[in-house]
Amino acid sequence: MTNHLRKSSWSNNQTALLSNLHVIADVKSMLSVGLSTISLAGYNLDQVTHRTRNMRILCVGLGGGSLPLFLAHNLPGATLDVVEIDGSVIEAAVETMGFPPCEIHRLQANVSSHGLETRNQIRSNVPGGHLNAGHEYAINQEVLWGGLLNRVTVYEADGEHFVEDLVQKRFNEERLSRQYYDLVFVDAFDGEDVVPTKLWTRDGAFLKNLNKLLHPKHGTVVVNLHTDSPPPSILEKVTGQYRSGFDPSLSQGRKIQEACCTYRDVLLPPETGTGPTAGLAFTVAVPSQGNISLVVSRGLSIQSHLDSQSQNQQSAQEKQMFVEKLQAESKYVQKVLNTRLDFFKRVSRGFQVVQGRVSPAKVLQ
Repeated sequence: MTNHLRKSSWSNNQTALLSNLHVIADVKSMLSVGLSTISLAGYNLDQVTHRTRNMRILCVGLGGGSLPLFLAHNLPGATLDVVEIDGSVIEAAVETMGFPPCEIHRLQANVSSHGLETRNQIRSNVPGGHLNAGHEYAINQEVLWGGLLNRVTVYEADGEHFVEDLVQKRFNEERLSRQYYDLVFVDAFDGEDVVPTKLWTRDGAFLKNLNKLLHPKHGTVVVNLHTDSPPPSILEKVTGQYRSGFDPSLSQGRKIQEACCTYRDVLLPPETGTGPTAGLAFTVAVPSQGNISLVVSRGLSIQSHLDSQSQNQQSAQEKQMFVEKLQAESKYVQKVLNTRLDFFKRVSRGFQVVQGRVSPAKVLQ
Protein backbone atom coordinates (compact mmCIF):
# COMPACT_ATOMS: atom_id res chain seq x y z
CA MET A 1 0.00 0.00 0.00
CA THR A 2 1.42 3.35 -0.96
CA ASN A 3 1.71 6.16 1.57
CA HIS A 4 -1.01 8.05 -0.29
CA LEU A 5 -3.45 5.12 -0.15
CA ARG A 6 -2.56 4.41 3.46
CA LYS A 7 -3.20 8.03 4.41
CA SER A 8 -6.52 8.04 2.55
CA SER A 9 -7.67 4.82 4.21
CA TRP A 10 -6.74 5.89 7.73
CA SER A 11 -8.18 9.37 7.23
CA ASN A 12 -11.52 7.84 6.23
CA ASN A 13 -11.41 5.66 9.34
CA GLN A 14 -10.73 8.71 11.47
CA THR A 15 -13.72 10.55 10.03
CA ALA A 16 -15.96 7.55 10.67
CA LEU A 17 -14.71 7.12 14.23
CA LEU A 18 -15.03 10.76 15.21
CA SER A 19 -18.43 11.21 13.61
CA ASN A 20 -19.82 8.26 15.57
CA LEU A 21 -18.47 9.11 19.00
CA HIS A 22 -20.64 7.74 21.78
CA VAL A 23 -21.14 10.90 23.78
CA ILE A 24 -23.41 10.31 26.77
CA ALA A 25 -25.96 12.83 27.99
CA ASP A 26 -23.93 14.50 30.73
CA VAL A 27 -20.92 14.93 28.43
CA LYS A 28 -23.16 16.43 25.74
CA SER A 29 -24.49 18.89 28.31
CA MET A 30 -21.01 19.88 29.49
CA LEU A 31 -19.74 20.42 25.94
CA SER A 32 -22.82 22.36 24.86
CA VAL A 33 -23.04 24.73 27.79
CA GLY A 34 -19.28 25.11 28.24
CA LEU A 35 -18.47 26.05 24.65
CA SER A 36 -21.57 28.25 24.29
CA THR A 37 -20.73 30.11 27.51
CA ILE A 38 -17.10 30.87 26.69
CA SER A 39 -18.17 32.03 23.23
CA LEU A 40 -20.81 34.31 24.77
CA ALA A 41 -18.05 35.65 27.03
CA GLY A 42 -16.30 36.96 23.95
CA TYR A 43 -13.84 34.15 23.24
CA ASN A 44 -13.51 33.61 19.47
CA LEU A 45 -13.91 29.89 18.83
CA ASP A 46 -13.96 30.46 15.08
CA GLN A 47 -10.30 31.48 15.27
CA VAL A 48 -9.52 28.29 17.20
CA THR A 49 -11.18 26.14 14.52
CA HIS A 50 -8.99 27.86 11.89
CA ARG A 51 -5.83 27.51 14.04
CA THR A 52 -5.32 31.26 14.20
CA ARG A 53 -5.78 31.28 17.97
CA ASN A 54 -4.31 28.92 20.55
CA MET A 55 -6.69 27.67 23.23
CA ARG A 56 -5.70 25.82 26.40
CA ILE A 57 -8.15 23.33 27.90
CA LEU A 58 -7.89 21.25 31.08
CA CYS A 59 -9.99 18.12 31.59
CA VAL A 60 -10.01 16.62 35.09
CA GLY A 61 -11.30 13.09 34.62
CA LEU A 62 -11.00 11.05 31.41
CA GLY A 63 -13.89 8.59 31.52
CA GLY A 64 -14.22 7.01 28.09
CA GLY A 65 -12.37 9.92 26.53
CA SER A 66 -15.26 11.22 24.40
CA LEU A 67 -15.17 14.74 25.89
CA PRO A 68 -11.48 15.55 25.24
CA LEU A 69 -11.58 13.75 21.89
CA PHE A 70 -14.56 15.86 20.76
CA LEU A 71 -12.74 19.03 21.81
CA ALA A 72 -9.45 18.08 20.15
CA HIS A 73 -11.16 17.11 16.90
CA ASN A 74 -13.47 20.13 16.65
CA LEU A 75 -10.98 22.73 17.92
CA PRO A 76 -7.75 22.19 15.92
CA GLY A 77 -6.13 25.21 17.59
CA ALA A 78 -6.60 23.82 21.10
CA THR A 79 -4.12 21.96 23.28
CA LEU A 80 -5.53 19.74 26.02
CA ASP A 81 -4.19 18.49 29.33
CA VAL A 82 -6.22 15.49 30.51
CA VAL A 83 -5.79 14.38 34.12
CA GLU A 84 -7.00 10.96 35.26
CA ILE A 85 -6.13 9.45 38.64
CA ASP A 86 -6.86 5.82 37.68
CA GLY A 87 -4.41 4.18 35.29
CA SER A 88 -6.89 1.41 34.47
CA VAL A 89 -9.36 4.02 33.19
CA ILE A 90 -6.71 5.40 30.84
CA GLU A 91 -5.83 1.93 29.60
CA ALA A 92 -9.49 1.05 29.02
CA ALA A 93 -10.07 4.30 27.09
CA VAL A 94 -7.15 3.54 24.77
CA GLU A 95 -7.70 -0.20 24.46
CA THR A 96 -11.48 -0.40 24.12
CA MET A 97 -13.00 3.08 23.66
CA GLY A 98 -10.97 4.31 20.69
CA PHE A 99 -9.12 7.03 22.56
CA PRO A 100 -5.86 7.90 20.75
CA PRO A 101 -2.59 6.56 22.21
CA CYS A 102 -1.33 9.98 23.26
CA GLU A 103 1.80 10.46 25.29
CA ILE A 104 0.99 9.70 28.90
CA HIS A 105 2.81 11.02 31.96
CA ARG A 106 2.63 9.67 35.48
CA LEU A 107 2.92 12.29 38.16
CA GLN A 108 4.74 10.33 40.83
CA ALA A 109 4.93 11.16 44.52
CA ASN A 110 8.44 10.53 45.81
CA VAL A 111 9.77 10.86 49.33
CA SER A 112 12.98 12.82 49.68
CA SER A 113 15.75 11.97 52.10
CA HIS A 114 14.18 14.46 54.49
CA GLY A 115 10.86 12.63 54.43
CA LEU A 116 9.07 15.40 52.52
CA GLU A 117 6.78 14.46 49.66
CA THR A 118 7.64 16.01 46.31
CA ARG A 119 5.61 15.83 43.12
CA ASN A 120 7.90 17.25 40.50
CA GLN A 121 9.13 14.03 38.89
CA ILE A 122 7.07 13.06 35.84
CA ARG A 123 7.69 9.75 34.09
CA SER A 124 6.45 9.25 30.53
CA ASN A 125 4.75 6.01 29.55
CA VAL A 126 2.15 4.65 27.15
CA PRO A 127 -0.19 1.79 28.18
CA GLY A 128 0.69 -1.42 26.42
CA GLY A 129 3.71 0.21 24.81
CA HIS A 130 1.63 1.18 21.77
CA LEU A 131 3.90 3.92 20.53
CA ASN A 132 6.79 1.44 20.54
CA ALA A 133 4.89 -1.49 19.03
CA GLY A 134 6.48 -1.17 15.62
CA HIS A 135 7.34 1.28 12.93
CA GLU A 136 4.29 0.47 10.82
CA TYR A 137 1.91 0.95 13.74
CA ALA A 138 3.50 4.28 14.59
CA ILE A 139 3.08 5.48 11.01
CA ASN A 140 -0.55 4.39 10.92
CA GLN A 141 -1.32 6.14 14.20
CA GLU A 142 0.30 9.36 12.99
CA VAL A 143 -1.68 9.24 9.74
CA LEU A 144 -4.93 8.42 11.57
CA TRP A 145 -4.70 11.06 14.24
CA GLY A 146 -2.34 13.59 12.63
CA GLY A 147 -1.48 16.56 14.80
CA LEU A 148 -4.06 15.55 17.39
CA LEU A 149 -1.50 13.31 19.07
CA ASN A 150 0.70 16.35 19.66
CA ARG A 151 -2.13 18.43 21.11
CA VAL A 152 -3.47 16.05 23.77
CA THR A 153 -1.39 15.05 26.78
CA VAL A 154 -2.72 12.64 29.37
CA TYR A 155 -1.49 12.72 32.96
CA GLU A 156 -2.04 9.83 35.33
CA ALA A 157 -2.31 11.96 38.42
CA ASP A 158 -4.55 13.23 41.18
CA GLY A 159 -6.28 16.39 39.94
CA GLU A 160 -5.47 18.25 43.15
CA HIS A 161 -1.78 17.34 42.91
CA PHE A 162 -1.65 18.21 39.20
CA VAL A 163 -2.85 21.81 39.54
CA GLU A 164 -0.69 22.27 42.64
CA ASP A 165 2.34 21.04 40.70
CA LEU A 166 1.61 23.47 37.85
CA VAL A 167 1.37 26.46 40.17
CA GLN A 168 4.57 25.50 41.97
CA LYS A 169 6.45 25.20 38.70
CA ARG A 170 5.09 28.51 37.45
CA PHE A 171 5.54 30.46 40.66
CA ASN A 172 6.69 33.44 38.59
CA GLU A 173 3.53 35.46 37.89
CA GLU A 174 4.58 36.34 34.35
CA ARG A 175 5.19 32.69 33.48
CA LEU A 176 1.90 31.71 35.10
CA SER A 177 -0.04 34.24 32.99
CA ARG A 178 1.24 32.58 29.81
CA GLN A 179 -0.12 29.23 30.96
CA TYR A 180 -3.69 30.20 31.83
CA TYR A 181 -6.43 27.72 30.99
CA ASP A 182 -9.26 29.19 28.93
CA LEU A 183 -11.68 26.35 29.59
CA VAL A 184 -11.74 23.69 32.32
CA PHE A 185 -13.94 20.59 32.58
CA VAL A 186 -14.22 18.71 35.88
CA ASP A 187 -15.81 15.30 35.35
CA ALA A 188 -14.47 13.23 38.21
CA PHE A 189 -16.36 10.85 40.48
CA ASP A 190 -15.32 8.44 43.22
CA GLY A 191 -16.49 4.85 43.65
CA GLU A 192 -19.83 6.06 45.05
CA ASP A 193 -20.57 8.27 42.01
CA VAL A 194 -19.85 11.44 43.99
CA VAL A 195 -17.47 14.25 43.12
CA PRO A 196 -14.51 13.89 45.53
CA THR A 197 -14.86 16.33 48.39
CA LYS A 198 -11.36 17.73 47.88
CA LEU A 199 -12.39 18.97 44.43
CA TRP A 200 -14.99 21.31 45.96
CA THR A 201 -13.60 22.12 49.41
CA ARG A 202 -13.76 25.86 49.98
CA ASP A 203 -10.27 26.11 51.51
CA GLY A 204 -8.81 23.16 49.61
CA ALA A 205 -5.72 23.16 47.42
CA PHE A 206 -7.56 22.20 44.23
CA LEU A 207 -9.78 25.27 43.92
CA LYS A 208 -7.14 27.58 45.37
CA ASN A 209 -4.67 26.60 42.65
CA LEU A 210 -7.28 26.34 39.89
CA ASN A 211 -8.19 29.93 40.69
CA LYS A 212 -4.62 30.93 39.79
CA LEU A 213 -4.58 28.90 36.58
CA LEU A 214 -7.92 30.12 35.17
CA HIS A 215 -7.81 32.99 32.68
CA PRO A 216 -8.88 36.16 34.54
CA LYS A 217 -10.98 37.64 31.72
CA HIS A 218 -12.87 34.80 30.06
CA GLY A 219 -11.90 31.68 32.05
CA THR A 220 -14.79 29.22 32.21
CA VAL A 221 -15.17 26.09 34.35
CA VAL A 222 -17.76 23.35 33.80
CA VAL A 223 -18.37 20.76 36.53
CA ASN A 224 -20.39 17.57 36.18
CA LEU A 225 -22.37 17.02 39.40
CA HIS A 226 -24.65 14.17 40.35
CA THR A 227 -27.67 15.28 42.36
CA ASP A 228 -27.90 13.88 45.87
CA SER A 229 -31.59 14.67 46.22
CA PRO A 230 -34.27 12.50 44.53
CA PRO A 231 -37.04 14.64 43.03
CA PRO A 232 -40.20 15.11 45.10
CA SER A 233 -43.29 13.12 44.20
CA ILE A 234 -46.37 14.71 42.64
CA LEU A 235 -48.19 14.37 45.96
CA GLU A 236 -45.38 16.17 47.79
CA LYS A 237 -45.47 18.99 45.26
CA VAL A 238 -49.25 19.34 45.56
CA THR A 239 -49.43 19.19 49.34
CA GLY A 240 -46.18 21.00 50.04
CA GLN A 241 -45.36 18.33 52.62
CA TYR A 242 -41.98 16.87 51.78
CA ARG A 243 -40.18 13.84 53.17
CA SER A 244 -37.80 14.28 56.07
CA GLY A 245 -34.55 15.94 55.06
CA PHE A 246 -35.81 17.38 51.76
CA ASP A 247 -35.52 21.15 51.40
CA PRO A 248 -37.58 22.48 48.45
CA SER A 249 -35.36 25.57 48.28
CA LEU A 250 -32.38 23.28 47.59
CA SER A 251 -33.93 20.90 45.09
CA GLN A 252 -30.50 19.95 43.74
CA GLY A 253 -29.44 18.65 47.14
CA ARG A 254 -27.39 20.19 49.92
CA LYS A 255 -24.01 18.88 48.84
CA ILE A 256 -24.59 19.98 45.27
CA GLN A 257 -25.70 23.43 46.38
CA GLU A 258 -22.64 23.83 48.57
CA ALA A 259 -20.35 22.67 45.76
CA CYS A 260 -21.91 25.21 43.40
CA CYS A 261 -21.57 28.05 45.89
CA THR A 262 -17.98 27.06 46.66
CA TYR A 263 -16.90 27.13 43.01
CA ARG A 264 -18.64 30.48 42.57
CA ASP A 265 -17.13 32.06 45.68
CA VAL A 266 -13.57 30.83 45.07
CA LEU A 267 -13.38 31.43 41.32
CA LEU A 268 -15.44 34.64 41.24
CA PRO A 269 -14.18 36.57 44.28
CA PRO A 270 -15.68 40.05 44.84
CA GLU A 271 -12.36 41.84 44.48
CA THR A 272 -12.07 40.87 40.79
CA GLY A 273 -14.98 43.04 39.71
CA THR A 274 -18.16 44.89 40.63
CA GLY A 275 -21.27 43.55 42.28
CA PRO A 276 -21.51 40.53 44.57
CA THR A 277 -19.49 38.45 42.09
CA ALA A 278 -17.51 39.16 38.94
CA GLY A 279 -18.93 36.92 36.26
CA LEU A 280 -21.69 34.38 36.58
CA ALA A 281 -22.30 30.92 38.02
CA PHE A 282 -25.31 28.90 36.90
CA THR A 283 -26.50 25.33 36.46
CA VAL A 284 -28.39 23.42 33.79
CA ALA A 285 -30.01 20.03 34.25
CA VAL A 286 -29.39 16.65 32.63
CA PRO A 287 -32.77 15.05 33.45
CA SER A 288 -32.06 11.65 31.91
CA GLN A 289 -29.19 11.02 34.32
CA GLY A 290 -30.05 13.12 37.34
CA ASN A 291 -26.91 15.15 36.70
CA ILE A 292 -26.29 18.89 36.77
CA SER A 293 -23.76 20.90 34.77
CA LEU A 294 -22.35 23.75 36.84
CA VAL A 295 -20.85 26.63 34.85
CA VAL A 296 -18.64 29.33 36.33
CA SER A 297 -17.57 32.03 33.88
CA ARG A 298 -15.41 35.07 34.51
CA GLY A 299 -16.33 36.61 31.19
CA LEU A 300 -20.06 37.15 31.64
CA SER A 301 -21.29 40.31 33.25
CA ILE A 302 -24.68 40.54 34.93
CA GLN A 303 -26.57 43.02 37.02
CA SER A 304 -26.04 42.43 40.71
CA HIS A 305 -29.70 41.87 41.49
CA LEU A 306 -29.86 38.92 39.09
CA ASP A 307 -27.66 36.94 41.46
CA SER A 308 -29.74 37.81 44.50
CA GLN A 309 -32.65 36.05 46.13
CA SER A 310 -35.06 38.51 44.57
CA GLN A 311 -37.85 36.97 42.51
CA ASN A 312 -39.27 40.23 41.17
CA GLN A 313 -40.41 40.63 37.60
CA GLN A 314 -37.35 42.59 36.47
CA SER A 315 -35.00 39.87 37.69
CA ALA A 316 -37.04 37.19 35.92
CA GLN A 317 -36.98 39.19 32.69
CA GLU A 318 -33.21 39.64 32.79
CA LYS A 319 -32.75 35.96 33.52
CA GLN A 320 -34.89 35.10 30.50
CA MET A 321 -32.93 37.52 28.33
CA PHE A 322 -29.68 35.84 29.34
CA VAL A 323 -31.06 32.37 28.58
CA GLU A 324 -32.16 33.55 25.14
CA LYS A 325 -28.69 34.98 24.47
CA LEU A 326 -27.10 31.70 25.52
CA GLN A 327 -29.44 29.75 23.27
CA ALA A 328 -28.66 32.01 20.31
CA GLU A 329 -24.94 31.63 21.00
CA SER A 330 -25.31 27.86 21.11
CA LYS A 331 -26.64 27.86 17.54
CA TYR A 332 -23.68 29.98 16.43
CA VAL A 333 -21.16 27.68 18.13
CA GLN A 334 -22.76 24.57 16.65
CA LYS A 335 -22.41 26.15 13.21
CA VAL A 336 -18.80 27.20 13.81
CA LEU A 337 -17.86 23.67 14.92
CA ASN A 338 -19.91 22.09 12.14
CA THR A 339 -21.14 19.43 14.53
CA ARG A 340 -24.35 17.44 14.62
CA LEU A 341 -24.47 17.65 18.40
CA ASP A 342 -27.55 19.73 19.25
CA PHE A 343 -26.30 22.45 21.63
CA PHE A 344 -29.51 24.49 21.69
CA LYS A 345 -31.70 22.11 23.69
CA ARG A 346 -29.01 21.48 26.30
CA VAL A 347 -27.90 24.97 27.35
CA SER A 348 -31.04 26.06 29.16
CA ARG A 349 -32.84 23.02 30.60
CA GLY A 350 -33.51 23.69 34.28
CA PHE A 351 -31.43 26.87 34.13
CA GLN A 352 -30.74 28.32 37.59
CA VAL A 353 -28.40 31.04 38.75
CA VAL A 354 -26.32 29.89 41.73
CA GLN A 355 -27.76 31.81 44.66
CA GLY A 356 -27.27 32.09 48.38
CA ARG A 357 -25.03 29.80 50.35
CA VAL A 358 -25.56 26.62 52.34
CA SER A 359 -23.89 26.34 55.70
CA PRO A 360 -21.15 23.68 55.52
CA ALA A 361 -22.43 22.40 58.86
CA LYS A 362 -25.77 21.61 57.25
CA VAL A 363 -24.09 19.72 54.46
CA LEU A 364 -22.40 17.37 56.90
CA GLN A 365 -25.59 16.50 58.73
